[in-house]
Amino acid sequence: SHAQEAPLFTTPIMDPDAVSHRQSVCDLQAQFYNGTLTLRDALQGVELRPVLFAGDLSDLFLQKPFTALPEQNPGIIVEVLDEMAQRGGFTWRNSYGVADLDTIPSGVTFNEVLQWTTDFYDISCSLWTKSIERVNLGASFPEGWYDASIILVGPAAESGYNLHIWSFLEPFSTEVWVLILVTIVVSGLIYWWMERYDQDTDQQELGGQHGLENLFIAALSFTGDNRYEPSTNFARIYVFSMAFFFLIIGSAYTANLASFLVVQNTPTLQVEGVSDAVAKGLVMCTVGGGSTIENVVRKAHPGVRLVLTDTTQQMYQGVRDGKCDLVLTSLGDWNRERVKEESNPGCNLQWIGRVFRFFNGGFAVESDSGTLCTSLIRDVFNLHMLEMIEEGVLEELWKREYERTTTVTCNADVTSSASGSSDGGDGDDSSQLSIQDMGGIFIVHYTLVFLAVVTALLSKRKNPLHGIIWGGQRQNSVSKLNNGDMGAPTYSDEPGSSNDDNSVPLDTLYAKQYEHLAALTQQMKDMMQQLDQVQKQSKQMGEKIRQNRNQDITIEA
Repeated sequence: SHAQEAPLFTTPIMDPDAVSHRQSVCDLQAQFYNGTLTLRDALQGVELRPVLFAGDLSDLFLQKPFTALPEQNPGIIVEVLDEMAQRGGFTWRNSYGVADLDTIPSGVTFNEVLQWTTDFYDISCSLWTKSIERVNLGASFPEGWYDASIILVGPAAESGYNLHIWSFLEPFSTEVWVLILVTIVVSGLIYWWMERYDQDTDQQELGGQHGLENLFIAALSFTGDNRYEPSTNFARIYVFSMAFFFLIIGSAYTANLASFLVVQNTPTLQVEGVSDAVAKGLVMCTVGGGSTIENVVRKAHPGVRLVLTDTTQQMYQGVRDGKCDLVLTSLGDWNRERVKEESNPGCNLQWIGRVFRFFNGGFAVESDSGTLCTSLIRDVFNLHMLEMIEEGVLEELWKREYERTTTVTCNADVTSSASGSSDGGDGDDSSQLSIQDMGGIFIVHYTLVFLAVVTALLSKRKNPLHGIIWGGQRQNSVSKLNNGDMGAPTYSDEPGSSNDDNSVPLDTLYAKQYEHLAALTQQMKDMMQQLDQVQKQSKQMGEKIRQNRNQDITIEA
């Protein structure tokens, strides 16, 4: 621990009569340039003159009324400075200044405060964010130690799991479901037509009068239960297309279903980022005074609706009071405030959407390499800060800061919902599959359906064994066999007509079938005759047994 050192300088901010406290380090820079000093030791023995800030803007600053540095828990800004001093071999606790933020004249922006403090002190110790405007004003920034990336904070989602009764329909859009239903009906009707077109289409009898059984089997195919048994080439093409179609549809449905069955922790405000919030006309609270967050967002979105506050606490209070829909803040600020009861009571706030812009924050100095050579201080701080980050020292300092300031325990996952990508604009991250996603498989299926129908129509002319139903009964040579026309059965090529000059004789085509049928008939007759003989022999044997039994009874009598 350190003693309670009082500030050496308390010059009011923007005091026109103030005298600069910035000292020259040009002799040290010259020694560094000629190689007699290393950058690591360039500030060895120097009594540095930093400026710290006091006020209610953030509790990272010194709290008022301020008289001296606290002996215990002085805050992370003081601890970072102490670590730098130990590594660089300089001192600062007996030569620092304090700037009271409450004394800033009306209308003065933070950029002007930055410019004034870097002009009057060796280094300005705050949460300064590097921006184009500030670099143009002559400020220079060592490596940052504070995550100043711009994010949104808003009402948290309701905890637990919410059952959505119609969630099983949500993997597909309404247009896709309608198209699937139409495809099932069309598929069943086309196969029914094929059955009536050619009774040999399927090994089962599925024709029927109304095709309802085909519709039922087509609907079952959607679940992966394909009960068709095609026996013609065009039917095989059609059934393959339908099976493949429903395989793709079913796989897409199954893969996309899990995320919709249970809706977990859906944010109250569905916002993708700052751009989306501006487009929806949402009101955002943020610290005013020309902060980097305010300037960057206004430049990107001139029509943004902002409510400017004086402190960070007022931003979060504004959301709870309904004055704002969202808080526009930095990631570093949110990481600290989310574990504070006064800012996030009941853990009812969370990080929403994507990072709008990535920034680092930290100390700032005057960009001066020739007059007082303050740029040397920047380079030394830059070296030691990089080492602190690489060695994990800065992370440990932040860990202690969070432990000191935590007054409410919230789930650490509340910030994990945000994407690591920058908010480059509006976008739709919905995982619902639309007609644009699923349209390809419909096109492939209907192309194969068309091919199957064309093949069916062409097969009539290529295969004389196929008959056609055109509103009447099928012309079949088997019916002629039943009528006793065994000599020259014929097949008519015209629908609904009987034998004519254009008929094609089927004698040669069915000769072997007829011979086989006749042989089977003869075998059946032979078997019947043998069965009659066996029956007669059985009766004779039964009669002999009865006669023998009667003789035995007579002898005993």
